[in-house]
Formats: sequence, C-alpha cells, structure tokens
Amino acid sequence: MREVVTTYTKIPPEVLAEVTLPKWPARPDRASIEALAELGRRDGLFAKDPDLDELLP
Repeated sequence: MREVVTTYTKIPPEVLAEVTLPKWPARPDRASIEALAELGRRDGLFAKDPDLDELLP
C-alpha cells in the first residue's frame, strides 16, 4: 500500500516508512456510512440523498 502513495505524492521513502497509514475494514460499517451520509446531507453535499440500500452489500 505504501508504494501507491509514492505515485501521487513527493514524500521521501524514509518519511513514508514512518507514516501511519489508515486501516480500512474489509466490510463497510453501515452505521458509520449512515452518519457520514447524514453529515453530507446536512452540509448540502448531495443533489439527492444517497440510497445506501442500493450502494451497500
């Protein structure tokens, strides 16, 4: 995963080796995604609310 970061940043390898990368779960967390969708809705980020039933497994 670290190698991908070098394709779109100029972070030196010695610095990148020390960077803490996020850990993403293998499966989506519906409650977290619902919270993000609500925040996006409140902030007016969507032309229409996302259909999470259609988007999530």
